[in-house]
Amino acid sequence: MSSMVKIAQKRIYHLGGTLSSLLFTLKLSLDLSLLSTYCVVPFAISLTTIPLYTYIKISTECPKIDSLSSKILIFCTTNLSLFLSFFLVTASLKSDDLLSASWYSIFISIYFSILIYFLLVIFLLPGFFRSKMIIQVFSLILWGCCLLISSICLPECLDDGSSNTWKCLMPINIACLVSISGYFYDIFTQGNKFNREGLLYTFLSASSIFATLKLWIALFATCAIYFLADWVLVELENKEKYQEVE
Repeated sequence: MSSMVKIAQKRIYHLGGTLSSLLFTLKLSLDLSLLSTYCVVPFAISLTTIPLYTYIKISTECPKIDSLSSKILIFCTTNLSLFLSFFLVTASLKSDDLLSASWYSIFISIYFSILIYFLLVIFLLPGFFRSKMIIQVFSLILWGCCLLISSICLPECLDDGSSNTWKCLMPINIACLVSISGYFYDIFTQGNKFNREGLLYTFLSASSIFATLKLWIALFATCAIYFLADWVLVELENKEKYQEVE
């Protein structure tokens, strides 16, 4: 039963991401009079299912984890998903001119998300150090710092209508470049296969470039391709697990 719920949650997540990405792509390419708020709703709803997935994964795959650690992980994932969903909805309302709040107010939920992200990283640090996963620690901290810098700079540019948003996105571009370079270095040196992690880094790198260049149609089309491709990889992984059980 728990495995079915986890599979269903992943499908809801991928379906929500795909629908929102396609709606944005159609809205921009066909110049439809569709509110951005409507486009973002499927993905925002799908994010709220992540805490349930986390709870089931911890209870079934990590039965020996202590109660405090379990509560911390569930707390972090629940708040991350809710704050991100709230940001997506409020940002889309702002872009539709249905919300008069400043962009700094909109980004408050992002600041809380980054705070929770760092709390989660701090909680996971001992395990990473015991496993000698220094590169992973560096990557997590780098992403957190770069996201924080960009999220502090972006609201001012958006409120002022500045065309220098590419400068605000530069930290994220740097994080993408470092991550994807390290990933492909491991592939070439250790012979690892291209997997979902590589797909994510490729997507993030392409998306950051399109966002910097303000190629919005290409950005959302890339999002749709990523969610569909990741969905296919997840289904293939599930199929392999079922074959192993049989």
